[in-house]
Amino acid sequence: MLIESQVFSSMNIFSVIARMRLHFLMQVLACAAMILYLPACDEALPPYIAPAAVVAYGLSISGNDVTVNKGVVTSGGRFIMTAQNVSDEVISDDVRLVGSLTIQLRGKPETSRSLVYTQHDLLTISMVVGSTLIIEPNQILILNQAWDHSSATDIPYWNHLQFTKKTNDKGDVYYESETAWIQVSGSLKLFDRVQAVTLPQQEFPVTYFLWGMSIPPPTAKVQ
Repeated sequence: MLIESQVFSSMNIFSVIARMRLHFLMQVLACAAMILYLPACDEALPPYIAPAAVVAYGLSISGNDVTVNKGVVTSGGRFIMTAQNVSDEVISDDVRLVGSLTIQLRGKPETSRSLVYTQHDLLTISMVVGSTLIIEPNQILILNQAWDHSSATDIPYWNHLQFTKKTNDKGDVYYESETAWIQVSGSLKLFDRVQAVTLPQQEFPVTYFLWGMSIPPPTAKVQ
């Protein structure tokens, strides 16, 4: 009887072990089925959209009529760089505002010059909090900078133009230039971890009005 009992106990043990192995195997198969059923990681994660992909960049001029008083530009002709968040989400990252423009009169490469924009030229200063640039949906970042409308060699652009002598209602004499076409291209970087975006070349018509000149420009004509 003892031998039969030992044999029966051994059979129970083997039966339990077999059932445990079968249960473990079923768990492994179930896990494998779940893994096969789940989509791949590339499909589960949404595509990463860099800030540059949801920003519309622009370049404009503050005014096509440029007033020059005694050789100093007093109004008009500023180039304005903009960046608008065209997404439905807030864009924020470490700020790195760097803009650059290359400017020249059409057909006159000798008039070329460069302008560099930084955070000091930012009009929408509330967008920068600490070291972070935050642009809300549809919000427009604006960079604006005054410049003297001269080439890199300090020759005023109006020295290359024809002028007409005119008089206002008060009898004050001023000189109005022909239309000058200024070509502008450049780039703008907003965030530290996003590359700068190239701005395509644009042309802007400008007319110069010279006031307070004791000697008229060499190209002035009397109307």
